[in-house]
Amino acid sequence: MVSYGKPSTILFIASAISARVASAHRFPEDFDSEKFAAELKELRVSAGQVTADNFLDGNEFIAPGGKDVRGPCPFINVMANHGYINRSGRNVPVFDIPALAPLLFDFPKSMFTRPANQAIFDGQVDVGSTGDLLLDLVRLWDRPGEERDISQVFPNPGLALTEELLSLPVGSELKADNREAFVDFRYTVDEDLLQQLLSLSEDGKTMTQEQHNTHLTNRLEDSFAHDEFFRFSDDDTEVAATQYVLPCIILGTDVKDFSFCSRSSIEGLWREFRFPDDFAPRSVRFGEAFSMSDYGDAFRGFMEDNVHVIEEAREEEKQKPGAVKAFAM
Repeated sequence: MVSYGKPSTILFIASAISARVASAHRFPEDFDSEKFAAELKELRVSAGQVTADNFLDGNEFIAPGGKDVRGPCPFINVMANHGYINRSGRNVPVFDIPALAPLLFDFPKSMFTRPANQAIFDGQVDVGSTGDLLLDLVRLWDRPGEERDISQVFPNPGLALTEELLSLPVGSELKADNREAFVDFRYTVDEDLLQQLLSLSEDGKTMTQEQHNTHLTNRLEDSFAHDEFFRFSDDDTEVAATQYVLPCIILGTDVKDFSFCSRSSIEGLWREFRFPDDFAPRSVRFGEAFSMSDYGDAFRGFMEDNVHVIEEAREEEKQKPGAVKAFAM
């Protein structure tokens, strides 16, 4: 295979940069909910008699094996663990990822073009013998600006840089056990962070968007206070604002209220990167009763709430001496 390291045209570079800055898994500003709802209905009809009871038939959860690889995006990992893309996580046709967004999440493809375009732009795909652009999911860990700081359950990468590691003499070789500090550190869900999230459930059964919003606030405060390498740009704001919306709005099971989901679904997502056994998108579960327009409006509203939280925290932190380094980009 040939590494697709650099985009070959100015047009592609422009489109990839635009996707990085503006997309962030958000509903497009010009989103036509009626048109997409009609396309979604046609998609469901073409799939045959699919119901909430049999939606995952043939795509049951199988945990990854020892040679399988996964990346930082939980829902792309879910695609692999349920066999919607290569279960190995290797040689995944990169544009299969956005193509699955309508089928699995009731989202337009454009909401998942960001990881596809950015993987290409950042040189993380290979060109197969037939011209397909192929991705190993583990390479997504290298992409800048996404899943980097204040992840819901992965530690900030700067926390791996201990005083001991930073003080290695010039010319010295890293010890073999330092690989975990620099590489594997980010691959494992942090149990403390996961418990901080799950503990916000008031009844032990459900999780709400408001509780995810609280977790976002807590992650920001903790990062500013304890991570000296913490940085947070405008692009990171867009990414975090959407990442903290996706789990509940995708995994919820109410036809009209998109603000909550089950606690066990959230735990299963982060511990195993899986759908619940009875998962089905709302358009499958509720058919004509599901409003695509309301779904999109709710997503945008939740995201805007998160942006407001982040902007308030950033402005407050900017007033503190020495904190400007976190906003350099």
